[in-house]
Formats: sequence, structure tokens, C-alpha cells
Amino acid sequence: MQLIKHKTIKFSLGFILTILCSSLIVIKSQFLTSTQQIIVDVNHVIADYSSNPIGMNLNFLLDTEGIIKPAQKLHIGSLRYPMGEIADYYLFDPERPNKPKISIKNSHLWFANFANSDATWKHPLTFDRFIDICYSLNAEPFIVIGIDALAYQSKFSYATFDEVLQAAVDWVKYANIIQGYKIKHWEIGNENDLPNLHLNWTAEKYAETVVKFSRAMKQVDPSIKIGVNGMTGIKWWERVMPIVKDDVDFLVTHQYSPIANYEQWNSNNWNYTNNVEIANQAIEKYNPNLKLNVTENSSFNPGQSHANNVWKMLHNFEMLGNTLCFNRLEYLHFWISRWFSPNSYTNDTSAFNHNYKLMPMAYSLKIWGNYLKKQMVYSTKKLRNIRSWASYDREDNSLNLFLLNKGVKPHLVTIQLNNYVKNIKNSDR
Repeated sequence: MQLIKHKTIKFSLGFILTILCSSLIVIKSQFLTSTQQIIVDVNHVIADYSSNPIGMNLNFLLDTEGIIKPAQKLHIGSLRYPMGEIADYYLFDPERPNKPKISIKNSHLWFANFANSDATWKHPLTFDRFIDICYSLNAEPFIVIGIDALAYQSKFSYATFDEVLQAAVDWVKYANIIQGYKIKHWEIGNENDLPNLHLNWTAEKYAETVVKFSRAMKQVDPSIKIGVNGMTGIKWWERVMPIVKDDVDFLVTHQYSPIANYEQWNSNNWNYTNNVEIANQAIEKYNPNLKLNVTENSSFNPGQSHANNVWKMLHNFEMLGNTLCFNRLEYLHFWISRWFSPNSYTNDTSAFNHNYKLMPMAYSLKIWGNYLKKQMVYSTKKLRNIRSWASYDREDNSLNLFLLNKGVKPHLVTIQLNNYVKNIKNSDR
């Protein structure tokens, strides 16, 4: 084989996703527009991944072991439990580890009907069953510790600080000492910087809570990693980080899309990583040794409903690719496996339908989950409405190049491979 320093390949792209796998298949077409060049350099490493970072949020009030077989197709690397907002009301009970409780008894909460009169959750995916699913998928468990009862303002009954802290400590003890699950990632709270009429969180109160929980939980198992969350901007991190920077191991943020329709997505040049960039800046400023996890990630636009279709899947694929280019990233979790309403899978919130068949949004996870290599390397990121990402495994010299055309017309693209040795195969499609 020869060293490929400047090798050009020409092919066309339509409104599809094209993958050049390790054999570097070349795609040709007679329907071409002007030539554009994409440069790939395998010696310019952007991010390293020792484990598969592609993850997903489970719905602990809906999911079952039935998710295992379809999720195997996605090659998921991590699963988040119990879920998002509702996780902040999940209270572990050491006396009944598989009978979690709701920490706030308020009949006006939108999810109150999912709890029994004795404050236990109805028909939950139990913690031990969740771990069984993780083992079956070889996926890293990622746990959210619910803490919203600590900031609750209401006449309704809710757990005390000592009860919530003890539940967190007991959960670590049960998981890692009694059961030996060796769970590493524990996220304190969920989106605690978002405004809520019933909660009186401040940045300082939240940060001090994280420190107390981190120290107490690490007394049980010093090997665990503790995460602190935020998604409203740098001002939040500037108040939180000076307090927590030496007591946490990673930052958590969530990244959704502001896009309302295909036309808007096709016409803009955004990265869709604003929250990720801000969290990364906070790490650089306060403690560069910390890692980054994006525990909710989707092209879903909260507050709006979109069809679970091809363009939203491609948009989600783009967001995943851009997020994978952050070198501190450990995991990113798609929101969500399935939502509650019977027809919710037709919207872009769900990866699966009610029978666990893959919906379009799941295919963005499937492609990245199955074809991501150990390193993200340099590729020309943007050429008009063409997007590219390159993934490389130095051990077996395999290279995957991901190309996305956001438009409806095909384009002629020239690919220049720098510092790469490989045989080239050509095929007409």
C-alpha cells in the first residue's frame, strides 16, 4: 500500500447520508453540480473515544426488557436512568430497592398519576432490571440523583434534605457495594437552572448541594464520578463552578435544537452546540481536568411538535456529529427511547414506536453507534450545505467518512485524504 497524501475522489450527494467505510467506497452519479473539496487528515486528531459515547435516555415508567433486541441494532454505549425531569422526583428506597418512591406528593404535578397512594411509582422499570438491560447491551449505566424536593415550595408533603441525601448514599451503597455493579457516573439533579414556580434553586444553593452529595456519596465508593448540571449559559457556571470545581468529575449539559422547519435548517450555518461550547469553556476556565457529558441531546425542539421523519433524523445526525468533536466528551444521550402518549412515537421525541420498532430518529443513533471509530479526525466541516465528519481507528487503519447534504440537489465533491494508507475501491450507485 502507498501513503495517500493527496488523493481525490469524486462523487455526488443528494438529500441522503453517505458513509465511506474502511474500504472507501466511491459513489458516482451523472447528476452533478459544481465541485467542492473536502480535506481529511488522519494525523489531526480532534477527539479520542476509548468507549462508545452514543447513549440514550430510558423511560423508567414505560420501558421494559423488550428494548434490548432493537437497541442492539443501535450499538448503544450508555443508558441514562431514570430519565429527565421526573428523575428529579425519584427517591431510592434501600428497604425496597426495586420500589422507588416519588419524593414530592403533589397531585398537581403533571406526572402525579404515575405514582401510587403509598408514594411508590407505578410499574417502574426497576433499577436491577435497568442494570440487566445495560449488561445485555454492554452499555454504561448513567444515574440521575433526584434532588428537587430540597428546593420545593409548596403545602404538599415532600422529602427532607436528610432523607434525599441518605437515599443517594444508600443507592450508591446498594449499587456498588452490595450488588457490585461498579456504576461510575452519577449526575446530581436534572436541569436545576431552569425556572420553576415551585422550586427555589439558586446557583449557590445547587452548587452547595452538589458538594455535600458528592462528598457523602464518595465516602461510600471513592471511585464514582459526580456530575454537576447546567444549560442556561455562562453566568450559571460562573456562580456554580468556583464552589464545585474540586468536588465534581464532569459537567452535564443538554442540547436541543431551535429549528422550526426544514427550510430554516437547510438555510443556516449553525453548529447546534451552544450549550456544549459554554460548558466546555467553563471546564477550561475552572478545572481543565473535568470531563463533559451531554445527557439529553436531540434535534427535537421543546415546546413544538415535529414529525419523526427523515429531515429531523438528518438534523439529529448533524448535531451528534458536531457534539462528538468535543475532546472532553464522554457520553451523549438521545432524548428519549419512547414518550408516554400512545402516538408520541410519530413525533421526533422517540427513537422507537410502541412495539420497539425503529423510528427515523433512531437511525441517526444507529449510524454513529455502529460506524464511529476510536478517534474523530479533521475533515472540512462545512461546504455550503454539505457537512462532513471523519472517524479513524489507528490500530486497524480503518477510516469512516460521514457526508451529509442538507439540500435537495446533488453535489460533486472532491475528497482529499492526507496521511492515509489504504486501498481504494470504486462502485457505481
